[in-house]
Amino acid sequence: MAAAAAEFMELALEQAKFALDNLEVPVGCVIVEDGKVISSGSNKTNATRNATRHAEMEAIDILLREWQGMGLDQPQVAEKFARCDLYE
Repeated sequence: MAAAAAEFMELALEQAKFALDNLEVPVGCVIVEDGKVISSGSNKTNATRNATRHAEMEAIDILLREWQGMGLDQPQVAEKFARCDLYE
């Protein structure tokens, strides 16, 4: 599993580089479920002028929209999040 974790961290670093290339604080993340990346994000605090738009919030918001669009209710969303790992 250590090899997979290193690969996920590498993907998070790619997101951080994307943030840096876009004049953001260089932080990125990926969210993994069952060994598969299901979301990613990078800081967007400067672009949005919103201090809450950190990489993990960007990635989480993508998942929330997707899961709510699938009709999942709050307990189901919480259950799915409980099975996820975040690499930042």
